[in-house]
Amino acid sequence: MEKTRNNMNFTQLLMLTKRHLKVFFNNKMRVFYTLLVPIIIFAVYVFFLRSLELNSVQSALAEAFENNSAVLNDQFLMKQISGVVDSWMLSGIVSLSTLTVSLQTNNIFVEDKEDGINRDFISSPINQNVLIGSYFLFNFIVTFTTCLLVSLLTLIYLGATGEFFLTFRDFISVLGGFLLGTITSTLTTIFICLFIKKEGTLSSIIAIGATAAGFLIGAYMPITMLPKWVQNACAFFPGTYTTSIIRNAYSTTLFGDIKDYLLSMNYLSQAEAADFVLQLKNGVGYNISFFNINVEIYYQILTVVIFILIFVVLNVFFAKEMTRITDGVVKIKKDTRKIKEKITGENKK
Repeated sequence: MEKTRNNMNFTQLLMLTKRHLKVFFNNKMRVFYTLLVPIIIFAVYVFFLRSLELNSVQSALAEAFENNSAVLNDQFLMKQISGVVDSWMLSGIVSLSTLTVSLQTNNIFVEDKEDGINRDFISSPINQNVLIGSYFLFNFIVTFTTCLLVSLLTLIYLGATGEFFLTFRDFISVLGGFLLGTITSTLTTIFICLFIKKEGTLSSIIAIGATAAGFLIGAYMPITMLPKWVQNACAFFPGTYTTSIIRNAYSTTLFGDIKDYLLSMNYLSQAEAADFVLQLKNGVGYNISFFNINVEIYYQILTVVIFILIFVVLNVFFAKEMTRITDGVVKIKKDTRKIKEKITGENKK
């Protein structure tokens, strides 16, 4: 009996997920706008912000090596430094995309709530946890696929500019961080959308939230540049950790290569090279710390796993919110009742 019920739940999960995907992909404009946002951010960086970022880093290098022209004229070293800057920003775009795309994909979820379709699903023999699981699976598939394309675009760009320094192990680490980011973003946005009743409200949240999130998770600028109290507040956003995880996956090998190259060319001593790489990491915001505590990469991964477990529990606990009657449905019912009362009154007369 239990096995039959589980099989039925699994079948319902797949069928509902397939239905959500069909609704999403049948609207070509929705698919286009979902892809457009991360691509626009990518284009803005490449064509407008990249030169500013590189100039600021190169100015810092000129001050650090003002008496060593050989370092400043080393084209390969400068290419590695450019790779650090590009990897920092592009990894931030990838991480932010998991949040923005997931939030936009929830249009299907909110539309179903607004139209009362979720109530129709629940009125049938469908468990509410199976229903919310179908929205999660649908959102995860769309977000992962879309952001994977964005990630491949960033890697192609690094290769085209001669800044591709990732190893196969780094690529697996990027994929792992990307997977954690997608799961976390999907669970977080679905939980938020449980309490949203109208698509217009979601559109406003997307417009405001996407911009704010870019700063609060460190995608647009190093968190160390924010006020101290804001830095500490960022510790409570799961995207802060997933951004750092993805960012480190993009650049761990590159930092090691820079250190080895400085030593091989006798530009710096062992201690000086290690200190230079550390300053470079801190300067572009690769290391994160909250409440004066440095958060190592392993603790970042552990924190993300804890956030995932918390949001799984919250989504299950508040799953009933997705079948609440929206204001629009309430208004229709009230209007219908008034009409009936009016007709009844006229008949009595």
